[in-house]
Amino acid sequence: MNAIFSLVINLLFISVAICQINKEIVFDEASFNFGEIKESEGSVEHEFMFTNLSNHVIKILAVEASCGCTSTGWTRQEVGPGEKGFVKAMYNPVNRPGSFNKSLTVTISSVQNTIVLRIQGKVIPKIKTIEEQLPVLVGEIRFRNKSFNLDKILTNESQTREFIVYNNSKDQPITFQSEYEAPDYIKLEFQPETLNPKEQGLVKIKFDGKARNDLGFLVDNVVFFTSEKEDNRKEFQVYTIVEEYFPTMTAEELANAPKLKFEKNLIDFGRVDNSEKISIELAIINEGKSDLYIRKIKSTCSCTTTNPNKEVLKPGESGSLNITFDPRGRTGSQQKLITIFSNDPRASAQRLTVKAFVKK
Repeated sequence: MNAIFSLVINLLFISVAICQINKEIVFDEASFNFGEIKESEGSVEHEFMFTNLSNHVIKILAVEASCGCTSTGWTRQEVGPGEKGFVKAMYNPVNRPGSFNKSLTVTISSVQNTIVLRIQGKVIPKIKTIEEQLPVLVGEIRFRNKSFNLDKILTNESQTREFIVYNNSKDQPITFQSEYEAPDYIKLEFQPETLNPKEQGLVKIKFDGKARNDLGFLVDNVVFFTSEKEDNRKEFQVYTIVEEYFPTMTAEELANAPKLKFEKNLIDFGRVDNSEKISIELAIINEGKSDLYIRKIKSTCSCTTTNPNKEVLKPGESGSLNITFDPRGRTGSQQKLITIFSNDPRASAQRLTVKAFVKK
């Protein structure tokens, strides 16, 4: 027992000694806990005070916060021997409910290592009004957004997403009509069908990824109707990212799968005139052991078009992808993305970046 106690004491002295080596600046505290703070009361701040223990002046060169939610301040002038300075942390709790733990990395002249300070706390969220929760008002129905974002859906599945709606009327019940306008692969359901004044309900959207028969970021339109005398027609866009489904594969199956490889992922045309189109042939190869199928190619701009010379590549086979950029009507820096969808299970959606600077 005495041996263990002695070891602990020795380790403590060693730790203290190490902390004091080349210690030119000492903070009164290395962390601060705000405790519980209310989102509704806005930003909170704390100053970490320090003392210059060296025999020469020092200066804080930078304070970098680990999050954009935290802004910083510090003593800008030089701090002489024995003098004090500060580092200030200001935390903004808006839209950040729950616990937080953020760091401030302090860089000081003549001090080799940076110093890390921490702020902690817990944000008590503001109780939002219905207008804040559902800011989009169409007629007398409130919605959270101007569109319905279904997020990711696989090609082998149907998924249903729910979206909150609210009858903003003071005294009129509102009924959702059973008929609506939507593609066959989108179904709408309203629960309940009739919303009483100040009552909340749901719009349920069922999306069939297989029936959509497309890949990537997709936009569809839906229109539904209510019993309102005015603004009874509600038109919204439905956003979806459809990705190809691949069953779980063993290491051996992955080793035998197709593998898409590009000559390069960045195509930089440099400075170009705005008078005519420019093109490049990009080499593509199947580095896998099964046939590679190019499913689809999409660009973020109609000014960038593509044309593969082959849509099926045998194992080890190469092909080319013609990429054409049309700068007409454009000036300055341009950056476009091309997404290639294939049956490569490791990366079924791969992106190329096309850059150019269009001269006036």
